Amino acid sequence: MTRRTGLVLSGAVVLVALIATAVFIGRVTAPVRDRGFAQGNAAGYAEGVAAGRALQIGDSVPKGSASPTTAAFQAGYRAGETDAYGSYDGGWKLGAPYLIVLSSGLGAAPYRIVERDQLIAGTTYRLCPDGTSICQS
Repeated sequence: MTRRTGLVLSGAVVLVALIATAVFIGRVTAPVRDRGFAQGNAAGYAEGVAAGRALQIGDSVPKGSASPTTAAFQAGYRAGETDAYGSYDGGWKLGAPYLIVLSSGLGAAPYRIVERDQLIAGTTYRLCPDGTSICQS
């Protein structure tokens, strides 16, 4: 190996080491995505989708009808969000884990909730012998 080849090889090794060190430092110092970030991101996304859809509604109607059409759409959107919970539209404890069982939806909805159980610490959950409901002990 010539001296020049050795210098190029040494330089390449140093460059790779510097890049690896920079990547490592970047990963160690990067902010951690916590649960609050994920929840805020999901809430912001849902809010943005609703706002975007509401804005689209006014594009396809005459100018004087845009405001009532948008208001009607927003009312229907909120009703659809509520309908997603089926017969469980109330009584949810925020921040509590739930085990739910889904079934085929009604109308155009693909799913509906047919059973809901709030998970309790120290309780064992398993599939019941019928294969469709949850048993606990």
